Amino acid sequence: MTPTRSSRTDQSQNRPTHVMDQRTLNFRNKIRIATWNVQTLLRPGYATLLSHELSRYSISLASLCETRWPGNGETIAGDHCYIWSGPDDGRGLHGVALAMPKSLRQSLISWKPINGRLLSARFHHQHGKITVIVAYGPTEISEETDKDLFSDTLRNLIQDVPPHDITIVLTDFNATISAEACDPQQPITGPIFIDPFTNDNGNRLLNLCRFTNLCISDTWFPRKQIHHWTWYSPDGATRKATTIFLISQRWRSFHYQLSCVPRGAEIGNTDHRLLIADMRLKLKANPSNKSQPRLNSAKLADPVMQTSYQCSISNRFNALANDNSDSWQHFKKEVCKAAEETIGRTRPSPKQPWISMETLKIIDLRREARLRGDTNEYRRLNGVRNAAIRRDREIFWDGQATLLENAAQHNDQHQKIVYSDGRSTSASCSTIHLYPDQILGPQEANSAIAPNPECDITPVSLTEVKEALIQLKNLKPLDLCSITAEMLKAGGDNPILWLQSIINPVILLSRAIPAIRSQRRPQQAGFMPNRSTTDHISALRLLIEKVREFRRDRHSFFGFIDLKAAFDTVDHLSLWNILKILGVPQKILSLFQRLYGDAESCVRINGKESEWFPINSGVRQGCVAAPDLFNSVIDYLMTRVSNRIPGVYLGNYTLADLEYADDTAVLCNTLDQLREAQTHPLSPSTIFL
Repeated sequence: MTPTRSSRTDQSQNRPTHVMDQRTLNFRNKIRIATWNVQTLLRPGYATLLSHELSRYSISLASLCETRWPGNGETIAGDHCYIWSGPDDGRGLHGVALAMPKSLRQSLISWKPINGRLLSARFHHQHGKITVIVAYGPTEISEETDKDLFSDTLRNLIQDVPPHDITIVLTDFNATISAEACDPQQPITGPIFIDPFTNDNGNRLLNLCRFTNLCISDTWFPRKQIHHWTWYSPDGATRKATTIFLISQRWRSFHYQLSCVPRGAEIGNTDHRLLIADMRLKLKANPSNKSQPRLNSAKLADPVMQTSYQCSISNRFNALANDNSDSWQHFKKEVCKAAEETIGRTRPSPKQPWISMETLKIIDLRREARLRGDTNEYRRLNGVRNAAIRRDREIFWDGQATLLENAAQHNDQHQKIVYSDGRSTSASCSTIHLYPDQILGPQEANSAIAPNPECDITPVSLTEVKEALIQLKNLKPLDLCSITAEMLKAGGDNPILWLQSIINPVILLSRAIPAIRSQRRPQQAGFMPNRSTTDHISALRLLIEKVREFRRDRHSFFGFIDLKAAFDTVDHLSLWNILKILGVPQKILSLFQRLYGDAESCVRINGKESEWFPINSGVRQGCVAAPDLFNSVIDYLMTRVSNRIPGVYLGNYTLADLEYADDTAVLCNTLDQLREAQTHPLSPSTIFL
């Protein structure tokens, strides 16, 4: 069929045509892509005959040159959809098109006609996007200006392709390339050449590939000589390989086989041959993504197993007593080896069947009744079976609920979240590599703020380490190393003696936090002992009742503020200054600064860890000291702004705000006061430390 003006879309301004966004191309399976110089599709029925030939060879995408269709647009002929870009000068020369089965039309994202020699189209596939460029180059005897214009336009078109797309250029470049013109050090061409010399178009093609990081993929595949020639001269003696596949060097393996040049493909009187390539996407195989093995620390509840584990730990540390190695990696290696020798690794627990054997016997009896034709017994057993299944299910879930309740009572709830942000004790030790003797040195004499005497700065004692281990939760790995709290608790004195020589955030918390909490504002209930949101909710409810009782002619207005990403945006320098104001000694402050100064994190997906990256702001989520550090910042903020909030007064007492961590409630007598409080430059919603 010859496209008419009614079947075309005017795209003279070269704007992409956007269509349905669906992914149907699957390049993990073999897909055939072809290019063919058809010389003309203007004759009636040529497009339909071409569709028949493409279907016969199972071609998914076909580049067509010299279609001679004027203008640009889209049409359907046979089982294929055609998009084309043709000349507008009325001479009927050149013209390019891209043919695809109608079922793949929905994978087309956009396409762009450039001129009578160039067209680009972008497709979705299951693993990303692919850009296909159809190009028909000038002949060898064309004017130099025409060649330069074509080369420059094609180069700019290739450079505009998104960098993550697979780029394929299907071209009839009218070029011949020989082995002498290629540099073996550059991955532009392969070792297979058939032409004896390189013409001017061939040199232009090689320069284009060098500039755009493309390679001539069909030069990598050996084949019969008869399958090289894509153009036969009418004289019957001249043959050339002018049709070429270009693909980005990164995706060279995508073109895995040059299938053939079938001599049976026919369309009109063209003297060119159809060139077919098989494409298949080969994704890089990731290394083993096995999950990190877990040690069966539950066995340490057995006194016999615990004694064996302590002996193994003691032997290892006694043998390494003269090593003088205090690194965390060394400690982790020895503890894990001792644990694996004694308690071993955990195995995935099989699914427990919840249908009882009695119910299965009833099902067998029901089946036998059906086979012997006893309808009455079959129907009776049907009800018995359903009742038995319901009873088994109830018993199963009651048992599961009992297990969960017992685990909660013994603080034995298994945490399934993978902690991979370096926030635990072991992560701090593996990153900081500091010891008390290095940090707990002479206090700075020129400190302008007197330290709080409640902060203890003496060296860490064995008693503190033991108390810190007791506070650790069971069945929870401390880091990416699989060491659990049970392994440290059951290891005896050797792990405690070693842990005494490193920084322990739990000990740090026990020393610094009481002094910080002693200056906490009473309005703050977040992460405070003997305070909760229930207290604030009760206070607001009582306040509303008293206002209604004693101030019937007035109202009270509450505004609730939630700071966006508050825990992740705390400035570290401001945090250290606030701790100084609160009287934290410089020695303890240095520990906090070292704990946060070299903090790193990574992301784990399917057992594989990403590169480690630094954390430059915020408090460490999951760190035992993080809540109190964050509350110090919020308290400092609210101390500066609370005197600018009118508040709600009852008698001689005025209540202006209530906080639970970063969730703030602002209280005012009038709506105008509330608006002014929330829009003030120093309000909690606008201030920035």
